[in-house]
Amino acid sequence: MIIDDSTVAELHNGTGNDCLSCEHSTDIRECKAFDFIPSEIWLGKFKHNKPYPNDNGIQFEAIKHH
Repeated sequence: MIIDDSTVAELHNGTGNDCLSCEHSTDIRECKAFDFIPSEIWLGKFKHNKPYPNDNGIQFEAIKHH
């Protein structure tokens, strides 16, 4: 993934979402549900604990600490 200025700003200011603490996260703004997490989810405008278009049936799941 290429990190652009908007991504850096979002990370610096906080995304307002749970993506960074999700079991399905694979990289910054990438996860098993999306190759690129939609802005509505990334910016916390949509809680991804329910289905979202094209999420492959995968929603937020907190990281399990073993």
